[in-house]
Amino acid sequence: MGSLNPVSKRCLSWAVVLLVLGPIVSIYGPRILVNASEGLQPGQVFYPSIDLLNFVIALLQWTAAPLGAALVAAAVVIQVLAPKGGAETGSPER
Repeated sequence: MGSLNPVSKRCLSWAVVLLVLGPIVSIYGPRILVNASEGLQPGQVFYPSIDLLNFVIALLQWTAAPLGAALVAAAVVIQVLAPKGGAETGSPER
């Protein structure tokens, strides 16, 4: 079995990061949001920093794991379709 293509290796490393980050954010995101919102004035409706933090946490919860899975699939496809070893790529040199 040969070594991994560099692009495939990069995709896999980012996939691992995202697949680990997704569940961590899902578990600790609400706790972070609750701790950040403690001590706020009751009755005030709009907190820009809390709303932005809530948006970022929700975005990471919904996109990190699926994007990591897509990167694993992309790494497999790149590895299968990449030219082998010293094969000519067919691109003209400039």
